[in-house]
Amino acid sequence: VIRTFSKAYGLAGLRIGYGFCAPDLARRLWTMQLPFGIGLTGLVAAAACYRAEDELRQRIRTISVERRRLRTRLSAMGVYSTDARANFVYLPGGANGRRGWPAVFEGTGVRVRAYADGGVRITVGTEQSTRAVLSAVAAAMV
Repeated sequence: VIRTFSKAYGLAGLRIGYGFCAPDLARRLWTMQLPFGIGLTGLVAAAACYRAEDELRQRIRTISVERRRLRTRLSAMGVYSTDARANFVYLPGGANGRRGWPAVFEGTGVRVRAYADGGVRITVGTEQSTRAVLSAVAAAMV
């Protein structure tokens, strides 16, 4: 079992995570560890996360609500997005005959992760960021 602090805890830039496994596998994995492991900043941030359970639950609720709202509104616009339980929504490339989603978001201030197939992964965040995504998509559909 592997878990990350990237999504709900909001620590993607620190590359913090943990895993549970059989002792023999743990020994083998330990030999593959990169030198200098986790820095002090990452350790302090991870420890602080465990003391912030209320904030974590609120962040998860916000992400769930905004993800549902984003997918519902995109669907109403005729835009397909994959169903996920993560903090992002994926718009597959080639949808609706578009030249690719990266072009839709270019110059809008909305940052997306573009893929070779023309699809994009959009991180779900605040109500304001959801509005920005929907505005960019609506403008491209005119």
